[in-house]
Amino acid sequence: MTLVPIADSYVDASQTTTNFGTSASLRFDGSPVVQTYIMFDLSGLSGTITRATLRVYANTASGAGYTVGGTATTWTETGLTASNAPAIGASIGSSGAITAGTWTTVNVTALLGSGKLSFALSGINSTAVRLSSRESGATAPQLILDFAP
Repeated sequence: MTLVPIADSYVDASQTTTNFGTSASLRFDGSPVVQTYIMFDLSGLSGTITRATLRVYANTASGAGYTVGGTATTWTETGLTASNAPAIGASIGSSGAITAGTWTTVNVTALLGSGKLSFALSGINSTAVRLSSRESGATAPQLILDFAP
């Protein structure tokens, strides 16, 4: 099963009160610190999920890629800013090097729960990277779920 986000945005430490929730792209960078937030809704799903994979389309390249950590689900797409962004939990995986114009994947099974599920993507180095947001249509982020038979 493939889910699309119910919300996504990014925060920029150099623009602490600016919201980027309606942007057609997401971003991450190490300097200034820019992080992407993506939220999915698992409510109403039945069955046992055995694997969850976050799939994100990269519009630009990075030799280092990004890490993924869980966050609280208290943020909203049009309200998230660097000044109110929830803390990011420990990294549970990374993308490795990214080629522009390709999908990247990270196993996020360790963060599964019920209800809403929120991730943050942080750059590993100071290379600025653009990703497709949910406003991008066919290249919007995805959560791919595998279920037990």
